[in-house]
Amino acid sequence: MAQRGSGRQSARGSARASARGVAPATGSARASARGSARGSQRGPAGTEDSGRGKPKKRAGGGGGGMELVILLAVLGLLLVVCGVLYSMKSSEQENYQREVRAEKAAKEKNDELAYSAFQKALSAGAGFVKGESEKATNEELFASFRSDPTIYNVIFNRQYKDKRNKDQYDQRSMYPERLRVEQYSGGSVKDGVSITRGMAENKTLPIMIAKKMINGPEGDKANLGGEILVMVRAVKAE
Repeated sequence: MAQRGSGRQSARGSARASARGVAPATGSARASARGSARGSQRGPAGTEDSGRGKPKKRAGGGGGGMELVILLAVLGLLLVVCGVLYSMKSSEQENYQREVRAEKAAKEKNDELAYSAFQKALSAGAGFVKGESEKATNEELFASFRSDPTIYNVIFNRQYKDKRNKDQYDQRSMYPERLRVEQYSGGSVKDGVSITRGMAENKTLPIMIAKKMINGPEGDKANLGGEILVMVRAVKAE
C-alpha cells in the first residue's frame, strides 16, 4: 500500500513538470533576467555615464566675440570720421592761407603799380604844379598815359596867387568825368607818396590812389605848389 502511494505522487509530480515545460527558476536566474532587462532599457553600456561628464553650453554662448567685432567696427568708423574731419579742416586752413598769400601779393603789386604811375606823373607834371611850366597843355601833360590801360585818371592841382594876391586854382584832369571816387582810409606811404585803396564807377571798380603834395619853388610867394594824384585800376587777387 505504501509503495503504491509513493509511486502515485512521483507520477503526478512528473506529469505536472512535463505539462509546464519549464523548470522552476532559481534566485540567480531571476536576478540575471532582471539585470538584462534593465540594461536593454538603458541602451549600450556607458552611454548614459559618458553624457554626464560633459559641461552644458550656456545660452547665448559666443556673444563676447560678436561684441568685440561690433566694437572694432565702431572704432574703425570713428577713425574714418576723424580722418575726414581732419582732412576737411586741413583743406580749409590751406585755402585760407592761400587766400592770405594771394591778397598780400595783390596788395604789393597794386602798391607798386600805383607808385610807378605816380613817378611817371611826377616827371610829367611837377613843373606845371610848381608854376614853372604853367602854360603846359593837357596834351603835353597826359601824353605818356594815353596808351596805358592801367591808368584810370591823372590829376594835377596847382595853387597860386594872381596879381591881386588872391588864391587861384588850376586843375588839369586826364578824364574830367572820372573825378568822383571813394577813397578808403589807411594804406601805406612810400617816399612821401600816400597809397590807398578806393572804388570808382559807383563802387564797382577797385582802384589804387597815389598822391603827394608838391611844394612851390622856395621863396616864391606866387606859386604855392599843389598836389599830384594818380588813380590806377587795381588787380585782383588770384
